[in-house]
This record gives sequence, C-alpha cells and structure tokens, in this order.
Amino acid sequence: MSAAAGWIGACFPSLLFLSLCARAWTDQGNPARPKNVQVHVVNSNFTLKWDWDGKCNVKDCNLTFSAYYHLVKRKPSRDWQKLSGCLRVSATICDFSLAKLDFLKKYKVRVKAEEGERSSEWSSAIKFVLYEIAEIGPPEVQVKAEYKLIRINISAPGSSDKTQMWDASDFNYRVEFWKNNSTEQQLKLADFAERIDNLEPNTTYCLKIKALLYTGEKESAFSPTYCVHTESEDANKVPRPENVRVHALNRNYVLKWYWNETYGENVTFAVAFCRAFKKKYNRGCWDPVLGCEKVTITECDLSSNPEIVFEGMYEFRVRAINGKEESTWSKEIAFTPSRDTEIGPPSKVEVKLIDGSIHLEISHPEEDGNQSMKDFLGFTDLSYRVFTWKNSTNAWEKRFEEERTQFTIPKLELDPETLYCLKVQAFLPTANKSGNFSPTECIKTGAGELSAGLAAAAAFFSIVITFLLLAGICYGVHCLYRRIKYVFFPSCKLPSNIEECFHEVSLKNSFIAYAAEPTENCSITLNIVTENTDETDVKDYTKHCIQSSVDSGNYSNEDDVNEGPSEKT
Repeated sequence: MSAAAGWIGACFPSLLFLSLCARAWTDQGNPARPKNVQVHVVNSNFTLKWDWDGKCNVKDCNLTFSAYYHLVKRKPSRDWQKLSGCLRVSATICDFSLAKLDFLKKYKVRVKAEEGERSSEWSSAIKFVLYEIAEIGPPEVQVKAEYKLIRINISAPGSSDKTQMWDASDFNYRVEFWKNNSTEQQLKLADFAERIDNLEPNTTYCLKIKALLYTGEKESAFSPTYCVHTESEDANKVPRPENVRVHALNRNYVLKWYWNETYGENVTFAVAFCRAFKKKYNRGCWDPVLGCEKVTITECDLSSNPEIVFEGMYEFRVRAINGKEESTWSKEIAFTPSRDTEIGPPSKVEVKLIDGSIHLEISHPEEDGNQSMKDFLGFTDLSYRVFTWKNSTNAWEKRFEEERTQFTIPKLELDPETLYCLKVQAFLPTANKSGNFSPTECIKTGAGELSAGLAAAAAFFSIVITFLLLAGICYGVHCLYRRIKYVFFPSCKLPSNIEECFHEVSLKNSFIAYAAEPTENCSITLNIVTENTDETDVKDYTKHCIQSSVDSGNYSNEDDVNEGPSEKT
C-alpha cells in the first residue's frame, strides 16, 4: 500500500506535465477564448461586447461567437442557457434586447469562440443586474414656436422600445433655454408636454432637455440643441385668453378667464381638457368640454360635466374664436378637485339647551336641489369639528372632531348662567382638506342647582324675612293710624268752663269740621274763695280768658285760676 502511494507520488509530476502537453497540443487547433466581456444597457437596449485576440481577423477566420447565461441563485447552478440574439454571431458584439430577462435580477454570462466543429474555452463569467447598470438615453423632443411662447412635446427615454425599462411617469425633465445671441441660460422643470411662456416676439430661442428620474437615482444626457424663432406680433390676430383659473366650491366648478372685450363683440370661446394620466402617454389627449365648445361669456360651468370627477387630475385651456380666425390656446392650468376644491360651511347649525346641556344638530353642505354633499363620491367621509368658547374670552377649544352630525356638551362641563359661543367646520380626513366655518352661534346656560338642604334653608329664611317685613309694615301702619287719630280726632272734650272761653270764637277759624259724637259729661266742682274780690275782677278774668283763647290753639284741662285755699266737699 505504501509502495503504491510512493510510486504515485513519484510519478505525479510526470503525469501532470504530460496532461498539460496534451492539452496544449489539442489547443493548437482551437480558437482563442474571448476576453474582457462587458454588458452595456441604454434604456431597454442591451448589448454584450468582448475582445478576441486571435491570429487572424474574425471574418477571415470564419469565426462565430455564442453567449450563454444563467440566473444567479443561492445554490450554485450549472444550468447555462443560450442568450437570445448572441448565438453564432460573426462580430465581437451582440444585441440581446429581446431576451426575456428580469431587469432587477442578477445574471451571469460567458462567451466562447467557435470555428467549425472546434470551439474555444469559455471566457470568464461576469455578473450583472440590468437596472443597476442601465443608462438613461436622451429624450426625444419636438419644438414649435408661436407668438411669445414655445411649445415642447417630450417623449420619455425608451418609449419606442418594445420592452421598456422605464415608465413614462417615472420622469420629469430639465429644460435649459436661452436667447440665441445670449449666454445667459434659464432653467425650467417640465412634464411630458410643456410650454415656455412670456417670451419676446420675433426672437430666436434655443433649448436642450435632459430626463430625470423622480427617485433622483439617474439622469440622462442632454438632447440635441433645438433653436426656434417666435412669431412676430400681429395686430389683426386674435389674442389668446389670459389668467385662466377654476373657482371650486363644494362640487361647483367654474372655469374663468380674462379677455380684452375691446377686441370684438362676436368672439366665442372653446374650452378643452386633458386627463393628467393620459397626458403622460398620449399627445392627443385634449378633448372639448361638453357645453363649453362655443360660449360667449368668459366663464364655463364644469359642475354638470360627468367626465370631471372629484378624484381626477385635469388640465384646462381656452382659445378665442372670431369667425374663421382662432387664437392660440391659453396657458394650460392644472385642476385637481380633491386638492383645489373649497368646502363650504354646513348649511345649518341648530343649537338648543336641553336639561342644562347644549345640543347641536348639523346639516351637511348642500348642492342645488338640496342634495347632501355626503352623497357624492369623494365626500362620503365628510366630518365635522366643533369649536366652543365663553363669550367673555377668545380662547377657542376644539370639543369634537368626528364623522357625525349630532353632538352634546353635558351640563357638567358647562358653567351656569354663562354665554357660550360655537363654530362648526366641515373637513375631509382622507383628502386632508378643511372647509369654511359656519356663522357663530351663541347660547346662555341656565342657573345652577342647589342642594336640597340649602334650598330648604333658603326657603325658610325667605318665609321668615317676609313675615318680619309684613309685621313691621303692619306695626308701622298701626302706629301711624293712632297718631293721626290722636291729633285730628281726640276722644275727650274740654271742660265746660274752659269751653266757654271759646264759645265766642267762630268755627270759621277752624280748618277741621268736627263731627258730633257722643261725649261723656264731666264736671269739675271748684269752690273758690276769694277775698276782696268784686265783679270787676271777674269780668276782667273772663275777658282775659277770651283773649287768651283767641291767641292760642292750645288748651288744657287744668283751671287757669289763682291758687288759694281750698277744701274738699
């Protein structure tokens, strides 16, 4: 065993040498193998190139080349397949654009030379991913000059290829333009069909364009330079409409434009529109707007047009027509209803105070014929925001933001006897669009409720205070009555001897007529003893009493006599 192994080890160098010699002898009659294999991709055009260092020219040697490929997988594979377009070609280049390869998958490719029945060794295999090595070719451009503007139509790179690496919607375009006699360049980002406005008439402009992927990964080389001459101003030519715009409220869309009315009275207008997605692929996307083909005013109602939907994206343009003469089309304007439409306020907001709570009921914005906006496609998720604030402050508070039309603010969240104001705003959550506010509505809350004990105490004290007030009033009236009666209607009469003093005084001096009333006869018996008193004194006294009674309105039950000795009888 060991002897055999030693013999093999001793003979191995000799066997290897003989094998190499045999292979070299065999290869002397076979073509040289290709080298430096490369894959080039421009748009959807795939080219395979390689070098060949044979002793003779490829055509003179009657050589052909064939390429094989296989998909790179996790597990090694030897399943090589013929590469369509690169079989038995008589040049060191081949086009395999028609091969059904996935742009995003990784492949291996190799090439061999063939001469009759003999073939070379395989070249070194190279790996490639078509999308990663692809270059963007320059766009195809069509340019047309008009009065003060240039119209540009751009074909996306690779749009004419049978198998397209790029989608037309993947690109936007960079336009560089300048006056022919100027070195100052201006830049403009453009879409599929673009126009450069506000140029000078009767002037030559030049431009070139490159394509840019929206992702920013790649950009093309510039297109060839194009030069055009703008038209000169013609006073007799129909001018184009200007300042084209769309006023959109809810689902009412009105296209408006400016027109110089001094030009003529018999001018009509035609409106055309194009769907944005069609414009990416189709140059002839412009269609007339139904009902706006021949309008005599400077606006057109688009609301009833079934082709204008809320989720769509459109462009509009207008031209003026005077008999057989037509103006150029106006500048195109973009209109996206879901983005540009203004949502109106709720048609009605009803506010009520029920059991101390504030209740709101909201009516959707309405179209003509009282049709709810929520019934239209694009408005099915119409929702509302409710803002409230105390009238004494300007601090708004967002109370609700929900897809419903009835809301309640409970009384526990409200202050008693307070004026609350509110506004309501409609909005579309999916379109991220807010509408106009409703008019301000205000309502005052009722008084707060007291506890049962506090209410009973308040009622008791109210009754007590009322009773005391009534008692005080009655007592005051009684006292006043007694005072008046005492002053004007006394119950006692004067003594007779004093009353005689006033007998001669006429009642004409009295301002009160005394009514006769029953009186109790009283008499005072006085024994007056006088000394050395004569009748003259008595007369004088009587006279004095009469005079005193006339002078004074006061009287007394006491006798005005001189004090003297007295005795009881």
